[in-house]
Amino acid sequence: MKLERKKNAIRNIEIGVLNKTVTIICPFILRTVLIRELGTEYLGLGSLFTSILQVLNLTELGMGSAMVFHLYRPIAEEDNRRICALVSLYKYVYRVIGLIILLGGLLVLPFLPHFIHGQYPDDINIYFLYLLYLVNTVVSYFIASYRSTILSAFQRRDIISMIGMAVHTGLYLMQIVCLLCFANYYVYVIWLPIFTIIENIVTARYVKRKYSNFVKPETIDKQDIRFIFSSVKDLFGHKLSRVVVNSVDTIVISAFLGLQMVTIYNNYYYLMSAVSGLLDIIYQAVLAGIGNSLVSERIEKNQKDFDKFTVLNLWLVGWCAICFLCLYQPMMELWMGETLMLGIETVLLLVVYFYVWKSRQTVLLYKDAAGLWAEDCLRPYAEIIVNLTINILLVQIIGINGVLISTILSMLFVSLPWETRVFFRRCLKCSTRKYYLANLVCLALTFLAGTITFVICNFIPFSGIISFILKIAICMIVPNVVIFCCGYRIPLYHETVRFVASMIPVWGQRKDV
Repeated sequence: MKLERKKNAIRNIEIGVLNKTVTIICPFILRTVLIRELGTEYLGLGSLFTSILQVLNLTELGMGSAMVFHLYRPIAEEDNRRICALVSLYKYVYRVIGLIILLGGLLVLPFLPHFIHGQYPDDINIYFLYLLYLVNTVVSYFIASYRSTILSAFQRRDIISMIGMAVHTGLYLMQIVCLLCFANYYVYVIWLPIFTIIENIVTARYVKRKYSNFVKPETIDKQDIRFIFSSVKDLFGHKLSRVVVNSVDTIVISAFLGLQMVTIYNNYYYLMSAVSGLLDIIYQAVLAGIGNSLVSERIEKNQKDFDKFTVLNLWLVGWCAICFLCLYQPMMELWMGETLMLGIETVLLLVVYFYVWKSRQTVLLYKDAAGLWAEDCLRPYAEIIVNLTINILLVQIIGINGVLISTILSMLFVSLPWETRVFFRRCLKCSTRKYYLANLVCLALTFLAGTITFVICNFIPFSGIISFILKIAICMIVPNVVIFCCGYRIPLYHETVRFVASMIPVWGQRKDV
């Protein structure tokens, strides 16, 4: 079975963008109300507990990615019995994982005070609050996590997005109302596990109704089980490294700098992750299609597609980085005020962090789709050692900047060259020269466009919402005009522009959703 990759990708992007818009605006309002009604320490506690539980989610061992990957071939070959067997295995494994996370979370309880530098709110029982977050994390493993992977493998993440959008909108509205009416953090948090249960029940029922042929009990061969868990073993390090990058930073900041700095940092990181989430919609929308293409198309076709996705991604990432450079501080001044702002040097590091982080995503996307986890299984551990070592050393010397520098260095000098070499050697079977050249060209264009945009924005004195809107307009137009004019005559850029343009008519002509 060849999936309708372009149509499915566009559908996933449409719904994903709508869902992400809701889940950016609503939490933005929610964070603002929470800080105004209760204070920065409460938001810092929530961020800390979420990060701790993300570390505990390592028990998942990358099972979700392995599940989706191993479903690609039976879906392409229409092997329904094997699909059912894999789903049956995943159901059992996910429930075991949920139990392990629950037990691991309980073991963390006695050590919670050691993760907090300084004081936390007197009216909060951190142990009870942590248990609420733990229940919210664990409950999905017992209801529908394994079923949602069926939707991902069939490239129907639009369904996951629509269900999530409806449920999360209800959650955010309920939490905002409770904060305004009661100003009580417990009442705010108690809704998290309730709405998580609702979301999982709705997802489970949808999959059971629409994909009933794939949720029947079947026995899987022992050889297949060994093969799958071999992939999971290789995925563990990759999962671990991503958690170190995304979660341990918050824990280190809390332990060394305190809850208020966690909140300030996470306000900036929230905006970055919101934009990253919009880009991730594109990545996730095409992931299953890429996996299907890798097993059903010629290598030359996959090479050309990879080149186009690379340039498109670098264009988008460069544009977003320029927007952060010019808009971060005006946005934070409007939103939180000068007392909750970081220095300009930290903002520059955040921009570099974002660019290095997201510029790698095309290679990571194709690696995941191809299941290339064993080939660089040592790379994540090297990244972790470098990241944590520099992180803990520098945070005590230069504070928050040390956390960002450690992450940038580990990604730039460990992860990027290692994972790129493995991917090109094993999947595309060609030299990395063209890829690195494209990266350098895009970086130069981004630097040029960013410099011009930053200079123009600095001519506008910041005096409130009007000047901020004007700067947004400049960031929307100037970088893209500069990049387009300078890059359009480069053959690869020209092909990418035509590729994007070819998707627009399909966008408008689709009749089904």
